[in-house]
Amino acid sequence: MSKDVMFFGLDMALLQEQRKKDPPKRLPWHRSPAKALLETDIDNDVHLQILPNGKKIKPEAIYKSRSEYQEHELKVFRNHIYQEVKRREKLKSNVRFAKKKLRVVRPVIATNQAIDLIERGEIVDMEEERKRLTKKLESERLDNQAEPPETAPPETDNSTTISTTSGTSKTSTMLAKKREAASKKKKKATL
Repeated sequence: MSKDVMFFGLDMALLQEQRKKDPPKRLPWHRSPAKALLETDIDNDVHLQILPNGKKIKPEAIYKSRSEYQEHELKVFRNHIYQEVKRREKLKSNVRFAKKKLRVVRPVIATNQAIDLIERGEIVDMEEERKRLTKKLESERLDNQAEPPETAPPETDNSTTISTTSGTSKTSTMLAKKREAASKKKKKATL
């Protein structure tokens, strides 16, 4: 172990000396100011501009527009333009999936409110919003339980209404008959 530490120390010393003699020529893309500038340019839709000749601007023209971009190769810069555009498209699709999650989990009223907030960009943290909506719905449910229940009209037949996920309701007399038969079997078993 001590030999390994010694060799590691020697290697690190040699590496530091080499870096002092020949420092890196340029910063990597993720640490360079060019990255932030490219993000602001894409925010301003520079990559979508139409030139006077009617054609869309090319990455090379954007590359030549700023000296910070020219610290990197054109190929690297071009790839980062495409990467940033794809990243933003993916963020939009993530919002779509967030809407879908809210639709599946929450009741219709809360879902529509949350979707409106997402579209307006007012929701930053989905988990916080979900917790807030859950508390709100729980308090509304408790308020509704505190009120006296309304009297339901007497049922005239043995049919049972089943609500499906699509919101439609179906009347099923077969289910009521099965329940009735099951209750008769239980009564016979207890006697």
